[in-house]
Amino acid sequence: MQQGPRYYWVICGFDGEKQFFQEIIAFGAMSEKEVVALLQRLATRDLTPLEIFSASLRKRAKRYVPLLEVHRESGSRITFSVGSNPHYVATAVPEGLLKDFEGLYS
Repeated sequence: MQQGPRYYWVICGFDGEKQFFQEIIAFGAMSEKEVVALLQRLATRDLTPLEIFSASLRKRAKRYVPLLEVHRESGSRITFSVGSNPHYVATAVPEGLLKDFEGLYS
């Protein structure tokens, strides 16, 4: 019985179009929910305590701001992003395409 390709999470940080962070981990090391939480934690590095507080409120709260909202991209790959500038992105990539991602961050 043939197995499908192994997948990996490629997690990157960008300031505008300039990449400043990248980590690659096995897909099974983190669930989608855990990857989303990681992206949100990374995004808080560039927020003030008040911004973190306001972004953590329920969406209908008067002081809510969408700074930590998660966006799931449509397409053939699972891709999540959080933040505006800087922003963090996680993409599920099959092993055969990892070479396209490795070494991008220097």
